[in-house]
Amino acid sequence: LTEVLVPIPQGELKAENIKLEGITMKPQTVKQYPAFMGEVEILKTLQSMPGFSSPGDGSVFCFVQGGNKDQNLFLVDDAPVFNPSHLLGFFSSFIPDAILEFKAYKSDAPVQLGGRLSSFVDITTKEGNLNHFSLSGDVSPMATRLSFEGPLKKQKSSWFVSLRKSHLGWLFRNRLTGMNVEFRDFNTKFNIRTGQHDRLYFSVYSGKDEFSQEGTADKYGLEW
Repeated sequence: LTEVLVPIPQGELKAENIKLEGITMKPQTVKQYPAFMGEVEILKTLQSMPGFSSPGDGSVFCFVQGGNKDQNLFLVDDAPVFNPSHLLGFFSSFIPDAILEFKAYKSDAPVQLGGRLSSFVDITTKEGNLNHFSLSGDVSPMATRLSFEGPLKKQKSSWFVSLRKSHLGWLFRNRLTGMNVEFRDFNTKFNIRTGQHDRLYFSVYSGKDEFSQEGTADKYGLEW
């Protein structure tokens, strides 16, 4: 047997140094895209990227490189969200004001993002301001959004809260038929600095949809 040695030139890219890069976007970029009824949507923004396509007009679901919509994994602060939509797909469950950044991988992805065939959308929410309190909000024809953030202990810990509630209940509620259609979202995050390079996070998301009709004796419909 003959041993063959293949020298690697100085500065040559090694396989272990290759970094997998996805599409990285921030809310400031997303807000530059057209918004349906004033509601900014990160998933509809993804549909404008190569390889991402919509199953129909108005839907936030994505078909990625021929895959089905249930073959996409959505993570919010490393926690999976299995139903990332409101109103049967017209709006996403992600409050744009609560997002720090998001990455979308449509081919190769980091090994910790396993479990789906088509794509991965990794969303990181805001951590809160470590120095001062701030308040922001937005009112659109579709919903009202409010966000609060501030320090628990300056330079050491912070908190962030964001809420969104739709106006559909007010628009569609009919006293004669008892019809009600609405959705709402809630995000909060606590950030504690335990060291120069270490952080401890506590993140919570809650969302609800309601399609209901209330009669004289009972109430029926869908809630999730």
